Amino acid sequence: MAWAERHGPRIYRGRYRDGYGRRHTAGSSTSKRKALRMAQEAEIRSRRGTRKDKEPGTILFATYFEDHWLPNRVGEVSTLASYRSHFSAALQPAFGARAIEDITATMIQRWIARQIDAGVRPGTIRSHYRTLATVLGAKRGVSAVRDGLIESSPCFGIDLPHAPAREIEAYTVREVDLLVSHMDPWWRPLIVLAVDSGLRWGELMGLEVRDFSANHTNLTVRRTVIEVPASVDPSRFLSKPYPKGRKSRTVALSPEGASAAADLISDRRLSRTDRLFSVPAGAQAKRTEQWPGGLPVSRSTFGSTVWRPAHRSGGVRQRRFHDLRVTHITWLLSGGADVSAVMRRVGHTRLSTTQVYLAALPDADELAVDALMRVRNRHRTIED
Repeated sequence: MAWAERHGPRIYRGRYRDGYGRRHTAGSSTSKRKALRMAQEAEIRSRRGTRKDKEPGTILFATYFEDHWLPNRVGEVSTLASYRSHFSAALQPAFGARAIEDITATMIQRWIARQIDAGVRPGTIRSHYRTLATVLGAKRGVSAVRDGLIESSPCFGIDLPHAPAREIEAYTVREVDLLVSHMDPWWRPLIVLAVDSGLRWGELMGLEVRDFSANHTNLTVRRTVIEVPASVDPSRFLSKPYPKGRKSRTVALSPEGASAAADLISDRRLSRTDRLFSVPAGAQAKRTEQWPGGLPVSRSTFGSTVWRPAHRSGGVRQRRFHDLRVTHITWLLSGGADVSAVMRRVGHTRLSTTQVYLAALPDADELAVDALMRVRNRHRTIED
């Protein structure tokens, strides 16, 4: 005998929790889907009712960002600081005094057009827009849509300016040698290890003596140091116990890189927990209460006092410090290193990232032919 014949139609109850965690029943129905919809609608009404503003969409964008969104957004300290910077520089002037529900796609498009007319760089405009889109309609975490303030995000079908991809600009061996020779001895190991290991700036700043093997031929990337606003930390630096990609990796060094690391550690008499690269103070690293192992180096300060002057005095065309990492990857691929090995070494998690460097190699076809001939010749020698 069927369930309905024995007991009558099955009844489903739409249960939900309000903004205070209390359980309620929105109603009942013989349709499971309808009961679920009633519960969802009641939950949205309940969340709106717990706000001081009975009409949620009328809450001002600035109020929502400052009081609701940013305090409850989960992310890296540097990412949250970027959100704050984008809000202060672009979102607050344009949308701060407007109600969330009054922000339209046309309004956003006009805002982007005004930035273009003002000469704002395409990459900056896209960054500002991504923050706005995240505040209004992020699919994970807090957002105006998920909080029931608006039914859908107006950030749909927006035309953004094209941001051309940055060209791959590797240094030559001679250029690196010139840079090293025109720097104070304190900074020379930083350049040598950057080119030899391919580490990012923050990963280099996070290196400690204990990260190296006994003979200094290997190092393990375990942490990264980031610069933050003084409001986040008075020292303006934070150490994260993991590098980008959230996974440690071990990197083998060439004899030149191993020698540079060993000499630095020996000359400065560093202990196991001391960091390799710190602000100099006389013959030793500057140490503070927050940074007993040495105060990290500000990237901007290094650029103005060390990096740019070395390029000028050495007659080398200036690039970014990050281009030393670009140089490392380019040299590896040019030398025929396996792509998967390069990815592991530099911490790339996506093949598409590494492919950018492959596509930029000026002699890619010649390298491919050389690899083909090596395989042929090796097998012919074995067969003979």
